[in-house]
Parts: sequence; structure tokens; C-alpha cells
Amino acid sequence: RHIVLNSKRQQCGKECLSKAKFSHSLRSALWRQNAIVSAYQPLVQNRCMPSYWRSFSAAPDFGGSVRLLTHEESMLSEEQKALTKRARAIASQVEGVEVKEDNLLEDILADDQSTFSIVVAGEFNSGKSTLINALLGTKLLETGALPTTDSIILLTHGETNSTEITNAGEHFGVVIHKISDVPLLQDLTFVDTPGTNAVVLNHTARTMKLLPSADLILFVTSADRPFPESERAILKSIQAYRKHIVVVLNKMDVLETAGGNYGEEEKRRVVEFVSNNASELLGARPIVIPISARDAISTKLTGNDDESGVWKRSNFAALESFLKNTLTAETKVKAKLTNPIGISEGMMLECLTVLKEERKDLGVDISTLNLLQSQFTAWEKSMNSEVDNFRRDVRFVLMSEGERCQKLVRRMNMFDWYMFLLDESRFLSEWRRTKRIRLDSARSVEDELLNLVEEMADSLATNARTQGQAVIEYLGKRPAIKSQSLVGSVTAASKFNETKGAMLNKMSDAVTNVLSEHERDYDDLSKSFKQVVLLSTTFQLGAAGIAIMTATSFLPGVSGLTGSCALAASGAILMMHGTQRVSGQYQEIWQDRQSQLDEVIEAVSLREIEKIDQKVRRSIAPYTRFVEAEEARILSMTVECEA
Repeated sequence: RHIVLNSKRQQCGKECLSKAKFSHSLRSALWRQNAIVSAYQPLVQNRCMPSYWRSFSAAPDFGGSVRLLTHEESMLSEEQKALTKRARAIASQVEGVEVKEDNLLEDILADDQSTFSIVVAGEFNSGKSTLINALLGTKLLETGALPTTDSIILLTHGETNSTEITNAGEHFGVVIHKISDVPLLQDLTFVDTPGTNAVVLNHTARTMKLLPSADLILFVTSADRPFPESERAILKSIQAYRKHIVVVLNKMDVLETAGGNYGEEEKRRVVEFVSNNASELLGARPIVIPISARDAISTKLTGNDDESGVWKRSNFAALESFLKNTLTAETKVKAKLTNPIGISEGMMLECLTVLKEERKDLGVDISTLNLLQSQFTAWEKSMNSEVDNFRRDVRFVLMSEGERCQKLVRRMNMFDWYMFLLDESRFLSEWRRTKRIRLDSARSVEDELLNLVEEMADSLATNARTQGQAVIEYLGKRPAIKSQSLVGSVTAASKFNETKGAMLNKMSDAVTNVLSEHERDYDDLSKSFKQVVLLSTTFQLGAAGIAIMTATSFLPGVSGLTGSCALAASGAILMMHGTQRVSGQYQEIWQDRQSQLDEVIEAVSLREIEKIDQKVRRSIAPYTRFVEAEEARILSMTVECEA
């Protein structure tokens, strides 16, 4: 036997991967469960040894139990636990995600994390303790119709048989049975849990704390009441841990009276019912093993050769075959190493689901902000259009004033101009007639412009107040997600009356400054026209003088008439061009005033509109910051969870 063992050791040493390659392969596969499984499959197969040889070659620990994992595998397991810790830290930042921090089993097995732990869970009186007794071949655990197991019971391998009871802290009521003569416990640790759905309320809570760290869960349900609502809730909770689960359908013997052939038809129906419901809850069809633990323990204790077929009908051999043969060393290593990743993956998938819902909820708020942005843009466009209309009205007033001189020139003839030298009141009367007829009470251009400025300032403030109130009222109907209240408001009277006052003062000052010399316009215009008329009159008088001299024969007839006509025509031309020149100069003055005032109006209006926009935006800034921060948080958490 030693020769064979040595030969197998040498063969294994030749075929195994080098330590460096082994470590690199495992570390590179940390983040993907499938890669971990594929990396370990050839490694475990190349060991070329049965599980019993590994049991004898492994170093004993935890009171003599056999280590399932090698040193390198244990290191990888620790790294995966660190990954789980990181996943828990991420999950704790996502509201609504249950953080799987229950590690009671890890604490209990702190001295031996390499053993393969099988947690036996289910409702009270489902036959969990009887099942474990049947596996051990002895009545070690108490059984009965009432909740009997109120402690967490561990059954593991030991050099000698012993029992240890812990009653401190979280480990209160933990019983550890170390058994030396059960080969099944060489690299397995069974955990019998308090029955769920019992009158003792903390039984279910203590059981749920054991599940996250289990390498395999034997979920025991009873054939006489398969899958009640409480068991469905537990299975649904287990599914979140992404655990390896085997459903054990116990107490099949109670169905033997339900029809012929020991109730085979009813047994088949119950097994199908359990399989379908478990598939629905777990998302995949699990292994379902129907047994009768009571018949199995009875057969083992009596040592009966089973001539009656009780052992065969108990189907207990199928469960033992699964634990001894199907649950190979390779399978145990895979389950052991993928267990932390399953927990992490479950939490991350739950986080991604919650974050997706949060992103969906937040989408309404993002759409709201986008809608408000478009509303702000439309409001600014409307205000700019209103300012353009105001500027057009101002230009019309100033252009009308600039055209008065042309109207005067068209109204007056040569006689009127000459009479202007004798009677200036006649000219003043004609000048007043050129003034544009106004429907309002404005008495001057300045008054009319000031009225327009006041109307514009009032309109801008009113629209700003309406815009601000509309934004706040809209957001009041659509608060931020998760019942976050909107912070911020617009106090219309106080904020936008200041806007009206500032705009009115600035534009009124601009009008006053631009028209500061307007009062002298008539005097300057009258003086310019007088100069033109005097010069034209001089030419006309010269023409008249030459005509008189020609008529009295002081000058030759032809040359005298020619000179007289030339002077008269020159005077008329001078009158026409002179008045047009004065009229053009007057119009240029008002065009210049129009340009100056238009620049001021544009600058002041745009500045005030921008201030109003900033005030409204500041009023919803808390809401905007909240939405932007939530969007950034959800995006960041999503990227981290997906990584």
C-alpha cells in the first residue's frame, strides 16, 4: 500500500501545475466565477487521488478534522472573502439593499475554514435531526413532534468523541459534537439548525444567520405538508445568496397508505410538486431527493438485512450516494471557492436592480430639469422678443422726431421762408404742426420715452415674477424622488420689484442723458434756417437790383436780364439745398441719439434678463444639486457594482 501511495504522489507531483502558475491562474480568475471553476477543474482532476488518500495526506486541524483546501486554495478563499467584504461595503451604500453580513457560521468555524460545511435547514418537525441521525447511524440528536432543536449543533470530525457547548454572545447555544468514527465527517461538517416557523421567534433568525456562509444547504421539507408559505419565503431568501441547494423531501413513508404500491403515484405527484415550486423560487431546477429518514434510522439501528424492503423504500441510499460520490472533492472545492463570489454576485445584482429602479425614478426629475431648461430658454427668447419690440417703439419715436424737419420743409414755400425773417411766430406755428399726433398724455419726446421705459420695466418684472412662481409651483407638484422635499422658493414681490426699479432707473437716466440737449434743438434749427434764408434772400435782392438797373437802362438789356435771372435762380437753389441740408443734419442728430439709446436699452435689458434668470435658477438650485448628485451617485455605484 505504501508503494502504491508513493507512486501516486510522484505521479501527482509531475502532473500538477507549478506553484507560481497555480497562484497566477487563481488570482487572474478572481472576478469571474466561471473562470474559477474552469481553472480548478484540471487542477483537481490532475491530483489523481481519491478523496480518502487526500484525507490521510492532509494536515489535521480543528481537533483532528481533515483540511479540504490546500494552502494556496485557502489563500484564494481569503481573497474571495475580502471581495465579499468589499461587496458588502458597496451594498451598504445602496438604500433598500439587504447587506448579507450574517457570518455566524464563519465565526463558529473560525478555527477551521477549510472544512466543507453543510447546513441542514427547514421548518421545525420536518425531520432534520432524524435525517442527521440516519446519516450518523445513531440517535445522537433529540427528535420529536415539538421544536426540539433550539441550539445550533455542529457535527464534525475529531480525534476522539467529545461535545463542547458555548453560551457566549452570538455563539449562545452552540453545540459542537466531534466524532471520530464516521468517515463521512472526514472533510464535512454538518450543521443542524433550529426549526423555522416555530413558536420560538428567534429560531428562524438564527437559522437565517447560518445560511450565507454555508457551502451547501440541505433544505428539508416534509411530504405531509410540502412547501408551506414559510418555507417558500426561506427559499426565496436563500436564492439571494446564490447558494448550492439540495431539497430533501422527508417523511415519504407517510404517503405509503395513499394508494397502491405503497403510494407510489402520490409520492410521484408530491415530488413533482416540490420540484416545480423549488424551480420557480430558485430560478433553476434543483436536486430533489425524496427519503424517509425514520425508516432509514430504524433499519440502521436494527441491523436488519432489509428483507422487507424498508431500506429500499426509504431511498436513503440516494442521499448517502450524493454526499459520498456525487459530492466529490472536486465539487467541494468548486463550491467552497465559488461560495464567497456567489454571495458577492447576489448582492451586486440586487444593488444593480435597486440602482436601476432609482435611475428610473430619477429619470423623471432629470426630465423635469430638462423641461425647466427648455422653459428658461423659451422665456429668455420671449423676453428678448419683447425687448426688441420695445427698442422698435423707441426707434419709431426718435425717427419720427428726426423726420419733423423734412415735414417742415415740405410744408413751407418761398413766401413762408421769407416771412420767417419778418415773423418768427409763423415758423414756430408751422414747426408745431409737424409734431406727431400722440394718443397718450406725453407732452414731449422725453416724456413719451420715459413712459415706454416704465412700461417695459413693469412688463419685464411681471413676466419674471410669473416665470419664477410657475417654476416653483411646478416643482412643488413634482418633488424629488424618495420623498425629498424641495428646498428653495421665489418671493415674487421682494425679488422682482427690485428688478423693475433697477431697470427703470438705468433706462430713465439714459433717456435723460441722451436728450439733454433736446431743448436747444428748436433754437439751433431756427438759427440754421435763418442763415439759409438770409443768404437766399441776399441773392434774390441782388437779382431784383439788377432787374431794376436793367429796366432803367443802367445795364444792357440782355446781360442785365441774364444776370438777374442767374442770381434769382441761385437764391432759389440755395434756399432749396440749404433747407434740405439743415433738415438732413437734424435727422442725423436724432439718428445718433437713437443709436446711443438703443445700445443702452440692449445692454440694460440683457443684463436684467440674465439676472432674473439667475435668480430663478438659484431658487431651484437645491433641487438641481440633489438631482445632479443623485445621478452622479447612481452612475458611480452602477459602475462599481458592474466592476
